[in-house]
Amino acid sequence: MLKFGKDKMETKQAITTAFNMSFISMLAMELAENAVELSITGGDFVGDPQLAALALMPATCAGFGAAFPYNYYMLKKHGRSCH
Repeated sequence: MLKFGKDKMETKQAITTAFNMSFISMLAMELAENAVELSITGGDFVGDPQLAALALMPATCAGFGAAFPYNYYMLKKHGRSCH
């Protein structure tokens, strides 16, 4: 919560920061996941369900890895924690 705590942000800055973190993270995550899934399956998601299932974990890990650095940086910058 960016608005609460001992070092509060202005409401507009808190909303902008939260939106940017969410939007940038989701965009990076989706691009990474799609790139990995396309490279593994070749775009044939329906034709071979086993291949699509095989691509699930690497794509998920790539999405997490793509969003993590920006989120970590922003949380450290604002002195916040995920927990």
